[in-house]
Amino acid sequence: MGIREQLNDNRGGSTAALAAVVIIAIGVVIWELMPHTPSISNKAFYSDDDGASYFKDSADKIPPFDHSGKQAVRAVVFKSGSTVFVGYLEKFSDETKKRLEQASASAGQNSQATAMNSMAGMMMQGGRLIKRPGPANQWVNSLSPDGGKVVAVQPPDGNSNYEIVNP
Repeated sequence: MGIREQLNDNRGGSTAALAAVVIIAIGVVIWELMPHTPSISNKAFYSDDDGASYFKDSADKIPPFDHSGKQAVRAVVFKSGSTVFVGYLEKFSDETKKRLEQASASAGQNSQATAMNSMAGMMMQGGRLIKRPGPANQWVNSLSPDGGKVVAVQPPDGNSNYEIVNP
């Protein structure tokens, strides 16, 4: 008995199988046509204990800022294997922080792009300071040769494969 005869003898099962295939195909097409945009977090990691630990808060904060009586700075967090660690810390110089706060206040809520452009310009002028975690490490200008050494992250487990962690 050939396939054609089997399909003719079992029309109900054949129709159900064909309907299932068509429904799955339509579902796949709809799924592929739907826009898949990555979620953009409005959170950032910060540390108020020199990188020993970190917490999430609004990405709109301009570090350093007061967090429960302690100075908090941005923490850039990485993952290497199963180890999650603070690779380095970031803050703005006092002068740059003041200028960023003024730009943010004058830009208002309707012009985040203007505030972001101002921030990017000030970072390019060298107003961003960075350091490795730990009290023995000093803040350096992010554009200096020492800044390049700071962002060359060295995972504690010695693994050379690591990735940044987004909040």
